Amino acid sequence: MRMGKGMLLRKARPPLCPATRDEIADLRAAGDWAKLDQLLTTRVSFGTAGLRASVGAGFSRLNDLVIIQTTQGYLRYLSKIHGPQILRDMGVVIGHDHRHGSLSFAHLSAGVFLRENIPVHLFRTVVHTPMVPFAVRHLGAAAGIMITASHNPKQDNGYKVYSSIGTQIVAPADEKITEFILSDLRPRHWDSDIWRTSLLCHDPGHLIDAYMDNLVRCSHLRRRGSLELPYEPMPTSEARIVYTALHGVGQRYLDMAFERTLLPAVISVAEQAQPNPDFPTVQYPNPEEGKGTLQMAIDLANSTGADVILANDPDADRLGVAVRLPAGPENAAVAAAVAAAGDAPAAPGAWRLLTGNEIGLLLAAHLYATRTFHQEPVAMLTTAVSSGILHKVALHHGFLSETTLTGFKWLGNRTIELKASGYHVLFAYEEAIGYMVDANLPEKDGISAAVVFAELVHQLYASGKTLLSELRRLESLYGVVVNRNSYLFSPSPATTKSIFEEIRRLGDYVTTESDLEEAFNVAPSAKRARRSAPFDTVFEGTPFRVASVRDVSLGVDTAEAGNQSRLPLDHSAMMITLRFAEPAGAVVTLRASGTEPKLKYYSEISSSASVAPEQVDIERRTLKDTLDNLVDTIVEKILQPQRYQLRHPAH
Repeated sequence: MRMGKGMLLRKARPPLCPATRDEIADLRAAGDWAKLDQLLTTRVSFGTAGLRASVGAGFSRLNDLVIIQTTQGYLRYLSKIHGPQILRDMGVVIGHDHRHGSLSFAHLSAGVFLRENIPVHLFRTVVHTPMVPFAVRHLGAAAGIMITASHNPKQDNGYKVYSSIGTQIVAPADEKITEFILSDLRPRHWDSDIWRTSLLCHDPGHLIDAYMDNLVRCSHLRRRGSLELPYEPMPTSEARIVYTALHGVGQRYLDMAFERTLLPAVISVAEQAQPNPDFPTVQYPNPEEGKGTLQMAIDLANSTGADVILANDPDADRLGVAVRLPAGPENAAVAAAVAAAGDAPAAPGAWRLLTGNEIGLLLAAHLYATRTFHQEPVAMLTTAVSSGILHKVALHHGFLSETTLTGFKWLGNRTIELKASGYHVLFAYEEAIGYMVDANLPEKDGISAAVVFAELVHQLYASGKTLLSELRRLESLYGVVVNRNSYLFSPSPATTKSIFEEIRRLGDYVTTESDLEEAFNVAPSAKRARRSAPFDTVFEGTPFRVASVRDVSLGVDTAEAGNQSRLPLDHSAMMITLRFAEPAGAVVTLRASGTEPKLKYYSEISSSASVAPEQVDIERRTLKDTLDNLVDTIVEKILQPQRYQLRHPAH
């Protein structure tokens, strides 16, 4: 126990938070000091993604008191960077999803600002997350707050913040906000009703129409010339698309978007169309989780003869895609080849979930081919854990591609910088199915991505092609790329930290003793000079050899001059990338999730050049076998699941 019973008794007095008072009182009466210690002695940390935790009693969870304390700190931070009067002139935007506690948290957050005479643009209805940064930019607000836990399990909620330019915050803003939160934890205002009567509280609901108008401008229809309605409908195919909102907020916004852009209506999974905070038909409301999450959509697609499934996560800022494997003897080779890329069986008529990198490749190629400008220099962005295929596309066509750290906070802010430098940022994506198809909204958006992707589907199918045949064409043109990305559940943050410390010791790649000692408190006896071949003892007796290592926590990249990483230094990040000399071009990144108890790995291997169409299948199978062997070795020898009690996902 980290705190004595006397201190816990004082902390466990009937708390100010009415919603959780009984839970704390019951634990106190039962003498459950271990549970009280867990709930009251640690505080949910505020990071660049804001807050995300289970809803319940205690400072380590989300509840009314923690939300008020956080909002008070955020207000003081905003007042500091903008000035009190400018903050009052600009105001803030607040939105929420449908999760347990979301509506109350939004109202309490609004109350903190309104009681300080700061205008609040409070959405009266549930919105998908990108609506908040869109409103911030449209209204010129000082900041945005979105109450959502995205694709987390049902017991969680979150508090996500945006800057005045509509991007997520980056370090050290999170540290400064934390300082303001902790500087005064007394709840100055506890008012969840002032929004009803305050003249400073406005409903920005009209911006939903403005968002839809803006969406039309980034759709395929931009090729039709005039941006004024009405449009000539784009040629459509007989392709049928099933859509699921996974009990989230996406259905309303997707229906509006498809109607506004004159796309054929989707076939919706009715049981999952309405927002439901309990997510009753899925264990994990995340399209990335695969067929278990999408089973109802697959069943509907099979019964209706649909060709493609689109799925948004609950706050509709991500987009998942599944495709039917082709039937018929003429497509047998295609079915076998694409099945080799994932876990799907090769039987015609089966379904395969496209990876985030495959969706990214399809969108990147489509957006570049259909662009309407040819004067501005083009740029596209991706992240350090996403595929290198975007760089191959850029090299082939001669435009700029850049890599950022993981997360749209980095992609969004870099988008703003490149636009200011005269670039047309056409596309940005991360492999975790997040896509930006409109640089006017520098955030991932599952609705706008769904519109552009659906237009691609109809364009391909109208000409007798499919998504899978298009992927094969792109692979032949740019080179075959094979990925294997997954994760292990970690029992605790402390375990995850220990694993990364061990990885650094195994790799023996640190360049200075002071860096290692300062960052990880390593004893002098554990320090050694950097090996000429990192991880050579780990891979001894295997065909694998590491060429270089990038560790963003230390700012180290052994492939760069002076061993300095080009990516920003981030001491809070746990992310290490291994680049291999054998097999040549293979890359594996190990990363701790910032929002879930997962230790993720991302791996890739690619052909060195374009591949003849008839060789694509052979090349893919060869690369996949090599990558599987490499990843299995890394999991066994570096992550060591048995030693650290890491758990593989059920699927």
